[in-house]
Amino acid sequence: MKKIIFITAAASIISMSSAFAKTEGNYGSVAVLYNRIELSQLDSGSNTSKTTNSAGMGLGYKHAFNFDGIFVAPGVFGERTNIKSSINDVNEVSLKYRYGFRADVGYDIEDDLAVYLTGGMAFMNTKTVTLDGTIDHRTKNAPFYGVGISHEYSKKTSFFLEYQTQSYSLAAAGENSRVKIDNNIVKVGLNYKF
Repeated sequence: MKKIIFITAAASIISMSSAFAKTEGNYGSVAVLYNRIELSQLDSGSNTSKTTNSAGMGLGYKHAFNFDGIFVAPGVFGERTNIKSSINDVNEVSLKYRYGFRADVGYDIEDDLAVYLTGGMAFMNTKTVTLDGTIDHRTKNAPFYGVGISHEYSKKTSFFLEYQTQSYSLAAAGENSRVKIDNNIVKVGLNYKF
């Protein structure tokens, strides 16, 4: 009797695992972003900080390779962040665009559900305007990391929710003055498999 139960259970597991929808192939994505940045003055003796929220949009592409339910998906992305904020001797900090490359490592939990870790390098188009009118345009790069979950809606489409975080600093007015930027991003989007 135990052999029959074991064989039946093994057959069920094998048939169930073959029914799993694999995260593999080419994916294009579109997402709505919620950005939250915290600016902190890095001068000695100063602990001034300010938090600003903003919405944006993003596009992405990735190609997923699947190994028995575990997938690796390298890709690229571009985002319009539209963040403006100010602190102390910096009149304004603007972060207009964010783009870069990424890699997701995840697991297909069920037929239509996957979880993953993400990380990569992002390049930010920044602009600082100091109180004396000095304008500084830069492209700043910094690593990021995060987590995500994806739910398959059909064979071609899936929805995802993702959280990313990154930190970097920019030059500010004054000698050896810098502003630290902590950027937290929540993405809600749609993947299309092609």
